[in-house]
Amino acid sequence: MTNPKSSKQKVVFLNSVFPCLSETFIYDQMMILQNNGYDIDIVSNNHPEETEVHPRMRHIRDEVNYLSDTSAVSALLFAIKAFFRFPIKFIRSLFALFFAGGDLAENLRHFVGAVALIDKYAGKGRVHFHVNFTYGAAGVAMWLSRFSSHRYTISLHGSDLLFDDPPFLKEKLSCASGVVSISHYNIAYMDREMPYLSGIPKRVIPLGVQSMDAPQRAAGPISTPIRLLNVGRLSIHKAQHLLIEACSRLVAEGYQVDCVIVGEGPKREPLEAQISELDASGYVTLAGPKYHHEVLDLLGEFDLFVMSSITEGMPVAIMEAMRARIPVIAPAISGIPELLDQGEAGILYESNSVDALVEALKKVLNGQVDYQEVSDNAFDYLAENFDFNKNSHRLMEYLSEF
Repeated sequence: MTNPKSSKQKVVFLNSVFPCLSETFIYDQMMILQNNGYDIDIVSNNHPEETEVHPRMRHIRDEVNYLSDTSAVSALLFAIKAFFRFPIKFIRSLFALFFAGGDLAENLRHFVGAVALIDKYAGKGRVHFHVNFTYGAAGVAMWLSRFSSHRYTISLHGSDLLFDDPPFLKEKLSCASGVVSISHYNIAYMDREMPYLSGIPKRVIPLGVQSMDAPQRAAGPISTPIRLLNVGRLSIHKAQHLLIEACSRLVAEGYQVDCVIVGEGPKREPLEAQISELDASGYVTLAGPKYHHEVLDLLGEFDLFVMSSITEGMPVAIMEAMRARIPVIAPAISGIPELLDQGEAGILYESNSVDALVEALKKVLNGQVDYQEVSDNAFDYLAENFDFNKNSHRLMEYLSEF
């Protein structure tokens, strides 16, 4: 293992918005690495909204360099200095900026962020940049690599690669020196759909959970009504409308269910309307957002963790349910089959299908699944393969290669 205290390399974690509730794993990963002596800087394109910051994250905001704070005068000064350092690359990049297409204002913000970073890290020795996701932060890293000697790697998760189609995805990936994926599925997808990335080093390094000590469901039979938990942003990706429809069908067939959906997002109103239309308020509850520790405390009260997403990476929420010995029902998409050991550590169903979700739920309700065996398999498989601390060190070892 690399000795962090003797390493002269600084790694800059570049984020689009940091810190924020939806990406607590990035915060946790940085804390682990900093506490183990790695030389890490934190940069973010933008400030988070106050409501996006968990109380335990607030202290770190003083350590973050926010690129959005760069004034127009400073941006001009940084651009001039970047031109004199890398004149040919800078002119080519500036030309590309105005003919790249897309949102010119956003491209310009990313360009300004890149010149600000060049100035900040000039003469600082070996500096490597690492980006999570292929959104705005990856845009800054792309321009940075185009007109300077700095290199970057990028971590791929799920929707950014498979669903959202962010601007300049091909360019962001092509300019990277290496790609980290949380799943083998993403690597196979790139090999199949993006042959132009064949020469870029790729490595699978999943996330995980920090400790196997957490509140767990007490051993025993499932409840009546069966208690279902879904955790996620109320969005098109998470597709909670499928779960609500599935619950309605089960109740119509005489099954008793109590479904709680934790999260907030742009689909709240349509989901509320659906619940009203199906007269499902007696057995489906939109519980709103909750802090991470509140969700962990909730897990032990439920019989099943049900995910209804139509796109995912390798969800930490599923890992936390596995740790709490709550059997998981989830769609067989992207990295989820890897996480659930191809169905040995959970119940998989065809995504975007209410029929398939209903049948998966019935397997548990009708006793066709060995409930205890599934929860035990999940707990053991998680402990063996998804240790967050070990995988965070694996990431840093990989980055040190650059």
